Amino acid sequence: MQRSAKARAWRCFDSRESQAIQTQLGSRGTAVCPRCAGFLEARPTTRMRLVLPHGTAGFDVDCRACRRFYAHVCHTPRSRYLLRMKRLAAAILRA
Repeated sequence: MQRSAKARAWRCFDSRESQAIQTQLGSRGTAVCPRCAGFLEARPTTRMRLVLPHGTAGFDVDCRACRRFYAHVCHTPRSRYLLRMKRLAAAILRA
């Protein structure tokens, strides 16, 4: 029997779990999964890079057991400007 696509898909941690991971990374530099207490692995790039503006840097922290990830994104002033312009264009098109 095959597993469903949802069971194989990677999902984001919810906001409470993301805050716990941020706290752990800030205090210890390492983190454990808030769901299963397994060790979290860091990826050098983020899965969100396709939807973020150019110039944005970031990394992912993954739990392979839960198939969840936390994306840490670092914006530059240029990427923030591009993000605002994208939102402005979307608002104009909706109006």
